[in-house]
Amino acid sequence: MSLRSSGPYQKRRYSRLTCEQIGEIHKLAKTEASLRQIAMQLGVAKTTVYYYAKHYCRKMTRFNIKMLTEKEQGYLVGMFVGDGYINRWIDKNENRQRFAVKFILDKQRDQDIADYLQFIFNKAGKKTARLSEKTHH
Repeated sequence: MSLRSSGPYQKRRYSRLTCEQIGEIHKLAKTEASLRQIAMQLGVAKTTVYYYAKHYCRKMTRFNIKMLTEKEQGYLVGMFVGDGYINRWIDKNENRQRFAVKFILDKQRDQDIADYLQFIFNKAGKKTARLSEKTHH
């Protein structure tokens, strides 16, 4: 068996990033730009961006429960048991499982609870988003 380097299958060419490019990845990651946006803007692979941005990119971090006090941990568990659920799906673009934790709260009455939950998730290293969904009675 022989391999040819000419034809439709050409060897990939890799080049090292400059210090300026790495600095730009760090700067953009700190602004919470997505990995995809950074990769497209700089013309590099998304995996390369992740390699250099993983310490700055909150989207890809794990939930660090050790950052929370016992009271915050208990509050979170209690809220999840009472008003929360996990949504799990397969991201076909990245061929991996994704998870979203959701809490069902009243938009007007539970603003203080939503604020505190957002604070807890941010403290533990996770980015949060608030979504309003209409319910049918």
